[in-house]
Amino acid sequence: MNKNKEIAESTMLLRYEDLTDQSEVTIDKILDFTEISAEEFASIKGDYKDKLRQPDYYEPSFSEEEIRIIKEYTKDIARNFGYYN
Repeated sequence: MNKNKEIAESTMLLRYEDLTDQSEVTIDKILDFTEISAEEFASIKGDYKDKLRQPDYYEPSFSEEEIRIIKEYTKDIARNFGYYN
């Protein structure tokens, strides 16, 4: 993606946890990127900024070996998102 300037300029990557942990700030970034009026979106933002959160119904049960394998396979892209630093 970074190799193609047009794609890079027209794409916004965000992390799910940023949307759930910093909803208001992240929504503002999305609105700015998409050039959607913050004023027109205010009521929708108000509805969602406090509802977006990490799920509490799921807890992964990977073994230590499975976690190691997942990290090995995903390490390059994960670093792009600020993981495994």
